[in-house]
Amino acid sequence: MSTPGSMKYEQALLILILLILSACNKFEYNPYQVSPEDEYRNINQTNISRFINDKTDTVRIAVIGDSQRFYEATSKLIDKINNIPHNNFTIHTGDIVDFGLQREYTWSHELLSQINVPYVAVVGNHDLIGNGGEIYIQMYGPFDFSFVYNGIKFIYLNTNSREFGFSNNVPNISWLDSELADTSNYEQAIIVNHVPPNSADFNPALENDYVTAIRKYRKVILVINGHNHNHSFSEPYNDGIGFLNSYSTEKEKLILLKVWDNGYSFKTIE
Repeated sequence: MSTPGSMKYEQALLILILLILSACNKFEYNPYQVSPEDEYRNINQTNISRFINDKTDTVRIAVIGDSQRFYEATSKLIDKINNIPHNNFTIHTGDIVDFGLQREYTWSHELLSQINVPYVAVVGNHDLIGNGGEIYIQMYGPFDFSFVYNGIKFIYLNTNSREFGFSNNVPNISWLDSELADTSNYEQAIIVNHVPPNSADFNPALENDYVTAIRKYRKVILVINGHNHNHSFSEPYNDGIGFLNSYSTEKEKLILLKVWDNGYSFKTIE
């Protein structure tokens, strides 16, 4: 049984602990909370603004993806990216995190921020687990967005159909079509997805509509995907549009993509 003296000591200790916790802004009361700090908000648009006005004849892009929980391997890969000369920005093809937790997102962004050029990330299926989708929106911005850089329109599209119950709105084909229809404001287009359209995790009812949209305006030169954790390249629809799949950072490999007027090339950096 506690004595009056020990009770006063316990009360004082509890008050001290509460004061310490209230002063610690980064203390997480719940692993499932959604409360990123201001410095971790609007990451994609902030990063885009860092390079959007740079002019270059050839755009050089490091392509990585599926860095979920592979912190050590990702760190080694970042060292490789930082040794690439004249790199303009980095595309992350999604699955930034594994379990959709706030702390994972914070750790991952702090790690990816060590890349010496801005990175821009599409949402992946693991990023949507639990409250992860809401955290992604608060930290990175909308699931679907685009920007034009040196005449190239980069269209980032949420293709994680399974996580939305194979809804007819994921991917949002009408939004994709409207982005591509604005042909006077760009010369060529690159689509960035996480789940490729020939995957079982992509809504099969929307595959034909997706392919029709990217063919329609004859501006799309490349589709970049993640999700498969390994690199591949093919033209699965026999229409001249290449589909490039990124390595998972676990492989400690990346793709260096170069894009110029009406052309592109890529190579693996190990």
